This record gives sequence, structure tokens and C-alpha cells, in this order.
Amino acid sequence: MNAGVILGAAAILCSACIAQAASQPPPGPPAPAASQPPQGPPAPAPEMGQLKDLVAKVSCTGMWHASNFGPEHPVKATFRGQSELGGFLIVARYDERRTKQNPGAGHAFITFAYDADAKQFVSLEYDSFGGHATLTSPGWDGDALTFTGTYMIAGQKLNYRDIYTRKTGGLDHRGEIQGPDGQWTPLDEEQCPP
Repeated sequence: MNAGVILGAAAILCSACIAQAASQPPPGPPAPAASQPPQGPPAPAPEMGQLKDLVAKVSCTGMWHASNFGPEHPVKATFRGQSELGGFLIVARYDERRTKQNPGAGHAFITFAYDADAKQFVSLEYDSFGGHATLTSPGWDGDALTFTGTYMIAGQKLNYRDIYTRKTGGLDHRGEIQGPDGQWTPLDEEQCPP
């Protein structure tokens, strides 16, 4: 084979390679590294630590104010809150003692959690009056933690809020309902010293 034929064949082959390379898109950025799977189960939001004052067992005394729930009367109760589900939830139980002044002693289950998407605390409540509440809170404002939302009872929807106030080693509570005039009225108030 003569050198001219070999050079001509090489030139044709080289032209085909250049044409093929030109028809292909340029290489893109490198593929992202595969995301790493979580190393074990997720941890509770650090914000749950802000609710440590609700993890307690305390005795409370206070007053229910006159309302549709009955006449004004004193109350004695216990509040027991404990961390549950690996720290993702606090479950509390509020139990009034039945007395002559309070023959219809009230009881409630209350849960507290943190919604990381909404960046707020969430509280769900169920009570022995057949009512339930869905409340949210941005967190502590000084020594006050206010949960605001709605309370449903007997087909009625009321604007309601729970206000917890830190005391040294203890906790006070006030429940309030909002009237049609927009004013908040105390429904119940309890002092729960350590």
C-alpha cells in the first residue's frame, strides 16, 4: 500500500472523528454526589427544650370564674407533664379534685409539640366537658408562654388561649375566652408552686 493511500484513509477517518465529536453536546457539570441517608432516627427539634417547665408534677389551687361552664368555684388540681415519644412530644394531664364546691371536677389531656415547618409550638387539648382545642404559640415572651387558637364544645367554636407563666420552680396557668367585643375574659386561673 502506498503512503498516499494510507494518508488519505487517515485523513478521512480523522474527519469522521471530528464530525462525530462536533455533533455531541459538550459535557455538563459533574453529577451531584448521592445524598447520604440519615444516620439513625431524627432527633427532636432543639426548640422542645424551651418547654422543659411543662415537664413537671405539681399541685395547683385556683378559681373557675362564673361562665357557661358553671358558677364561680375554687379548684384544687394536679398537673403532670412528661416527655414522650423520644422527646418529640410532652403529654400533660390536668385533674381537678372533686369537692363540695366543685362537684363536676374537670379533667384534661394536653399535648405540646414543635412544628419545625411553621416554626411554632402546637398544643392539642381534650377535656371532660367534651371539648377540644387546637392552639399555637411562637414561644416564650419573657416568663409567659401563650397558646392561642380555637376551642370547640357542643357545636360552638370559641376563641381561646392558655397562658402559662414561669415561677421559680413552679408554673401558673390562666385560660381565657374571647368575647364578641374582642375582649379576653379569664375562664380559670391556677397557681402551681413547686
